[in-house]
Amino acid sequence: MKHIMIALLSLFLVGTTAFSLVAKKDKIPQAVVESMKNKFPDAQKVNWEKEKSEYEASFVVNGIKTSANFKLDGTWTETESVIPVSGLPKIVLDGILAAYPAATIVGTAKIETPGKGVQYEADIQRGKKKTEILFNADGTEKVLVIPMPLITSIPVLATAFGAVYSPPPAVPPLAKGSFTAVCTAAGGVISGLLMTVN
Repeated sequence: MKHIMIALLSLFLVGTTAFSLVAKKDKIPQAVVESMKNKFPDAQKVNWEKEKSEYEASFVVNGIKTSANFKLDGTWTETESVIPVSGLPKIVLDGILAAYPAATIVGTAKIETPGKGVQYEADIQRGKKKTEILFNADGTEKVLVIPMPLITSIPVLATAFGAVYSPPPAVPPLAKGSFTAVCTAAGGVISGLLMTVN
């Protein structure tokens, strides 16, 4: 009797788990499912995950691990495919090696988006530090560019913050003017560094 109860309980749990997975899959908008099928008809082992206002599908196509993102209306926004280092275009590989000569490339991927075309992502390791970098198809590195008006406004914003913010009681007390001056100085340093980078 005990074995029968265990078997029935096991069947119940398996059935409940399967139902939960199906129910979760049923919540994916039909437009997203159709868009996925149309763009990747040969996709296998498809798993879905919700990311803010998008759905991400992880799957295998032609033996390649791939992920694709879709908006709620089914609009495709990005595809990322794992590729070997040897799969990088020579111009991209040369760009990475020139920019990071002492680094070891430990992983690479090809990224496709509607507006930006093809880009290449690489995980590089320098000593114990691991960094993710992004390169354009022409071999140039994709870097964060902050608009100059935003950079020049940082000291002003920092000064305003210092004037209105009161540090928590655990922080050693500072005169209001001193705290504002510290914020202003920090804003100036950050602004200067960003101007140098841009």
